[in-house]
Amino acid sequence: MDYAEEMGNRNVYPSHVTTSPLSPENGIVYCALFAKMNWTKLYLLHDSSSTSYFIFQMTLLPSSLPKNCPIQLTSQRFASAAWNASQQLQLILQDFNSKSRVMLYLGNPFGLRKILIEAVKFNLLAGEHVFMALTPYDSPALFGNFTWQNDDSEDELMRLAYRAVLLIARADVRGPWYSSAAVRHLVPQWDQLTREKYDGPLPRPNLLLTALAAGHTAVELMAKAVYKSNPGGWVGRPPGGKLLADQLRNQSFDLQIGHVYILPQGQLDRENIASCFDFESGHFKTCLTSTSDKATARFLWKRVANVTWFDHNDFPFDEPKCGFDGHRDTDDCRRKDIHFRNVAIFASIIVMITLLIVIMGTRRQVRRQQIKHSTWWIVEFNTFAQKVNG
Repeated sequence: MDYAEEMGNRNVYPSHVTTSPLSPENGIVYCALFAKMNWTKLYLLHDSSSTSYFIFQMTLLPSSLPKNCPIQLTSQRFASAAWNASQQLQLILQDFNSKSRVMLYLGNPFGLRKILIEAVKFNLLAGEHVFMALTPYDSPALFGNFTWQNDDSEDELMRLAYRAVLLIARADVRGPWYSSAAVRHLVPQWDQLTREKYDGPLPRPNLLLTALAAGHTAVELMAKAVYKSNPGGWVGRPPGGKLLADQLRNQSFDLQIGHVYILPQGQLDRENIASCFDFESGHFKTCLTSTSDKATARFLWKRVANVTWFDHNDFPFDEPKCGFDGHRDTDDCRRKDIHFRNVAIFASIIVMITLLIVIMGTRRQVRRQQIKHSTWWIVEFNTFAQKVNG
């Protein structure tokens, strides 16, 4: 299923509308980001030791890429909690370096820290590789906190390593939706229900806020759709899903949680941000934002801050200048190949000469030892006299 083209196709899914914060729109968002950055090769790495949300994304992200998206996708997974996680990552990082310069990591911060520690050993943190991480919304208890600080001996190393991290997040994670009067009114009610049903306090409050906002928005939108489909009210058969969806898609609404826009594909329009790591302050700063173009229903990314990437204004190229194998057929690369070939030939000659010298020296030494310990025969008149050297 292609989310952008199938779920938004009214002939295939005529009643599709969703307010879920987990809707698989990320494929469209990432495709737009790659188009902005001129990247075409994505290495997708999932940490199977992380929360179920990332399993959901790993499953749906490949199918959510638009069919016309030029991304070449390679998928891998590892388990950060496994005893051999380092060995897994060493093989994965070698494969990554041979195929791409951009990795999208789907997992909790602990797994990213392990990846960066191993990446240092392969010299992948010099500014030529990008390690993208996804934080869906503000819930440290559920998703952790992407930070270089862990109060251990590797913190300073991680501070340097985090310069290679590009953090993708929803821009509205602390927005007015979750602080609106309607949502704040629902929180204590859900808290009470949780205590009564599960005999415990409200779990994962930030996650619940997101779910409450999505649920409340869905109820309000349904009421708007029912009214718009027949302002006079319904007496007989209720309206079908297609008729209701048609009242919502590609339209804006002022709801209790604030202003919302339903994209033609049927999901809420949400702004996404990409944050670059500022080494001096030790914090992430927004460097790119994405919004949807309502006319074309496409996501557009733009630079919003002059954040440098390893002392450069531009992000890494899609692949090395001479290709991943170093043998691209251009004048510069051919000259580089010739240079390395000449260096290799010269080095081989030096090694051969050195080996010859060693072999000849060894043979002389052996010959001396043979002469020293050999038996000689001396002819004295009509008899043989034996003389032993050594």
